[in-house]
Amino acid sequence: MPKLTRNDWQNAYYSQSAVNLSGLVHSLTEVLPRIWEEAQAVQGGTAYVNEHPIVRLYTAQMCWLAYRESMPMTLYTEAMREVRHALGDVTDSGGEKSETGRGGPGEQWPVEATPEG
Repeated sequence: MPKLTRNDWQNAYYSQSAVNLSGLVHSLTEVLPRIWEEAQAVQGGTAYVNEHPIVRLYTAQMCWLAYRESMPMTLYTEAMREVRHALGDVTDSGGEKSETGRGGPGEQWPVEATPEG
């Protein structure tokens, strides 16, 4: 099974402008097998997959579409930073690139995005 591609990270990023809940579900189910492969490679389990930045962005948008209520923005912000880092164009809230492009718990995510995809 292939590793996560740049396209996987881009789709997660673009999911934030989605208006079709069923399309989001379909896209997430396409990437989940690759996230599970990544989780297994690092002996991660369900929590690893549930907390993966790609999963968090998709589910954040799903929640917004379904409920349109406030959600914990720190988790969303961290997930968005991770995905943007994987795409190579992340800037932190201060407008400067961080040394790793990540922070805190996000350090655990192996970013293996490639230009392919």
